[in-house]
Amino acid sequence: MSAKPHKSDYVRCIAEYFVERRGSGTAISSADLDLIRDWERADTPMSVVLAGIDRAFERRARPPGSVGACRVHVNVEAKTWLTAREGHAPSRKSHNTGSSSAIESTQPARIADPGEALLALAEQRILESPIGIARDALKEIVEELRDILESEGTIDAATISVVDAELADLAVQMMGHEQAEALRAQVGDGGLNELYEALERSIGLRRLR
Repeated sequence: MSAKPHKSDYVRCIAEYFVERRGSGTAISSADLDLIRDWERADTPMSVVLAGIDRAFERRARPPGSVGACRVHVNVEAKTWLTAREGHAPSRKSHNTGSSSAIESTQPARIADPGEALLALAEQRILESPIGIARDALKEIVEELRDILESEGTIDAATISVVDAELADLAVQMMGHEQAEALRAQVGDGGLNELYEALERSIGLRRLR
């Protein structure tokens, strides 16, 4: 792997790359800059962050409008990179049976902030979920995350929206090409609410809250 870019270049290069992929605007928000700096402080390689941004644009039902919307995918790429660096192949479990045994009941170690815990579990489930995830397995993931959400009354709305967006992406990946294209046509330029309205009509998937 090439040498890590100078810190001032790290933020600038990632910001410019995201703006180029987004195809509109010339800058990102201060919250997005702070998030990139967090990755920098955590020594996350630039190549890993860029791969996560690519993953977000490739897998999300709607192109991400902010770096924050790529956060889960960047974290998934970071976990994959760390696992590979330690010499272990990342585990990608098959959900093709759609049975309840397809999802492990174990949860990641407790994190002090419940919102971070919810994001961490969502990231773990996304990493385990291949494209073509079965509908029953997806619904089990949703119920698992909803149980955590209902047991914790302090998770902020922004965090919930991030997880909702990632669950919607998994739902679109679950569909066949024609069904996914039909759903995208229904949603058009609509936001997350419109996407979930279409998903509920199509497969009965509702937002976490």
